Amino acid sequence: MPQIKMVVFDFDGVIVKCRRGEKLWRWFAEKLKIKTPKVFFFLQEIIEVWLDNKLEPVKEAVEAIKKLRQNGYDVGLLTDRSLWSLDIFFSDNNKGINFNSFAFVQTRKSSLNRLVKQLPLNTVFLVSGKTKPNFQMFQGLKRFAAENNIEAQEILIIDDLPQVIELAKTNGFLVPRAEY
Repeated sequence: MPQIKMVVFDFDGVIVKCRRGEKLWRWFAEKLKIKTPKVFFFLQEIIEVWLDNKLEPVKEAVEAIKKLRQNGYDVGLLTDRSLWSLDIFFSDNNKGINFNSFAFVQTRKSSLNRLVKQLPLNTVFLVSGKTKPNFQMFQGLKRFAAENNIEAQEILIIDDLPQVIELAKTNGFLVPRAEY
């Protein structure tokens, strides 16, 4: 069994609790076999901020990220959220984690990203035009891994979408053994 060197988390549904609207959309999109339009993500983030709708972190995920970092593991974040949305979430110091908790962050391409003023220098930030689940969403992570002498089979992917877990396996990444 390969040694794990990095753990990469999804944001919605893993680090924060999945919202009812998002759950409903996932169900709807799955039944109709359609892909989520990018405008949906944009509007969801704007509405959350406008309503001052706080995202609730999953305590176990926050604690896991802290422990992994303390034990010398690289931790990554691969999400369909915009960098702007994450910046608002992480700017609240009461979350227990922030951008510095991650060695690698890949977000969705969004015009909202221009609103982010400053990012930490010790984190690699990538923006992707591809949303989940898409085979190409792992390309940035693969480049980061290669630059840091980490093999795909040494990276554990934690996501709540079964389609992403399947794509991760297909791309040679480790995935949890629990059934989704």
